[in-house]
Amino acid sequence: MALERFQRAKHGLEVGELLVVYDRWTTKLSVYYRDASYSGATYAGLLEIAEGDKLVSQAYMFWGFCSRRLKINEHEYLLKVYWLVLWGSQLVQQDRLVITELLPRRRAKSKAILIYLLGLMLARVGYVFYAI
Repeated sequence: MALERFQRAKHGLEVGELLVVYDRWTTKLSVYYRDASYSGATYAGLLEIAEGDKLVSQAYMFWGFCSRRLKINEHEYLLKVYWLVLWGSQLVQQDRLVITELLPRRRAKSKAILIYLLGLMLARVGYVFYAI
């Protein structure tokens, strides 16, 4: 498995599609909007950024959390992202959760790493109590 620098995910909204790109090396999270009128057969399946996509938000995740207001086709959204212990990102519209996880693969990987680290810690503690 090769080191993956960019993690991407695509989500459908009522007004189009949302493309989320996270750069692991620079911690830059970019959110692009793809209008529903560009739903050609080849274009609709793309996870790459195309020329018709509009940059909605861009943030560097240095501090471990980010909260941004987005305006997509006259609709207000709130983007919430955190990564202090576990990765989590969601899109909220007027107290209604629109997208539960923007990067589900990133979330699963952070859960696996957390479980692995907890397992190592429990093994060390168990060994210390066993040695006593």
